[in-house]
Amino acid sequence: MPMKPQTETAARILLWLTVGYIVVLSAAAAAAPLLAPADPLLQDLPARFAPPGSPAYPLGADDFGRDVLSRIIYGARAALLVGLVSVGIALAIGLVIGLTAGLLEGPVDNALMLLMDAVLSFPTVLLAITVVSVFGYGLAQVMAAIGVIFSPLFARIIRAETLTLKHEPYVMSAYALGTPLRRIVAVHLLPNMLPKIVVQCTVAFALAIVIEASLSFLGLGAQPPQPSWGLMLRNARNYLFDAPWLAFYPGLAIGLTVFSFNLLGDLLNELLQIRR
Repeated sequence: MPMKPQTETAARILLWLTVGYIVVLSAAAAAAPLLAPADPLLQDLPARFAPPGSPAYPLGADDFGRDVLSRIIYGARAALLVGLVSVGIALAIGLVIGLTAGLLEGPVDNALMLLMDAVLSFPTVLLAITVVSVFGYGLAQVMAAIGVIFSPLFARIIRAETLTLKHEPYVMSAYALGTPLRRIVAVHLLPNMLPKIVVQCTVAFALAIVIEASLSFLGLGAQPPQPSWGLMLRNARNYLFDAPWLAFYPGLAIGLTVFSFNLLGDLLNELLQIRR
């Protein structure tokens, strides 16, 4: 059912506001050395637990006297990097598996989808903890683990789209004309499944940020003194009553960023449905 013009306009405005936040966050992360008021690793012990509002510490200082605002800005780098790399890995793996399963079908399709179902059967965070515990701690291991764990999400979508699109008349005509398979995939299949892939990317990006923050909170992701929102929450857990801002600001950053990417996915999906 098509949306009313007023509803569609509101959705577009909300979409641009969401995109604006993501663009500003990405720009701040990229220009962190220029925007951060201080070195995020610089310790000023006399300023420990300085409350928010002072010119030197706009969002306060942590238990080592480090500037919270600077660590939030640099922490955005870690969050966005994890999202970008892990989603890229998941998309690359999912693309190969999904196209292979959808084009070949039969036993190959059944075997690949059985493998994907096996990965999806495990709780995401628990599987990420297991993988990181085996291969070591750090952001690189977290990105690789999330990428592999998320690959079935993309593989299933790409397989389903491939099974549908390859029977379309224009694709069948390309087959009949002897068009090389790689050209059929590049020209006829991928462009038509791109909208659904983009929506899935935004949802996976948000979930990747949550998982990275969770693993860093548990001490399995970013390692001290690296700025990370999850690690900031871990360090703040002992000071929730004495210095609540240490948990509030990184928590707010995680919440806003995850909400924005989820909302972006919902709005894109809604607008794509309108166009159809």
